[in-house]
Amino acid sequence: MSKKYDLFICHASEDKDSFVRPLRLLVGSQKISSSKEFDTFFDQWEIAPGDSIRQKIDAGLAGCTHFFVLLTLQSLPKPWVNAEIDAAFIRKLEGQCKFIPLRQNLSVDALPPLLKALYSPYGPVRRLARMALRTRHCSPRRNRQLQTHARFRKGFAFLLSR
Repeated sequence: MSKKYDLFICHASEDKDSFVRPLRLLVGSQKISSSKEFDTFFDQWEIAPGDSIRQKIDAGLAGCTHFFVLLTLQSLPKPWVNAEIDAAFIRKLEGQCKFIPLRQNLSVDALPPLLKALYSPYGPVRRLARMALRTRHCSPRRNRQLQTHARFRKGFAFLLSR
């Protein structure tokens, strides 16, 4: 039986250091309920040497309840990103997951027609990334303080509620 993920993060490899790792740290600190944290599919942690990349991505997409796609100038032309978007969009239409496009340094006009119709936050993405970057470089005590900060949690809850 394959592992079920709450969140799948779709991105271009060029965006991994600047945005995806900080977002993964942010998401990892959030709770679905009082006792359960988000199980997030993050390719770098879930795909090991020798694994089938396609099978692992299929498994990550199959059970996710939330699909985040980071839309950048680098990610839009990528075949893997577009294949993941296609699969997640079908799951969205079937009511199986929330499809949440996040834009970074990209205007709505640059999006493909189907993605233009979806709400794609631009401002909150930068704030969330900054908060995640800040938590990555501080002591464990300060990290916990930032993770419980109300604005930090509110920003992430805002994205999941869309």
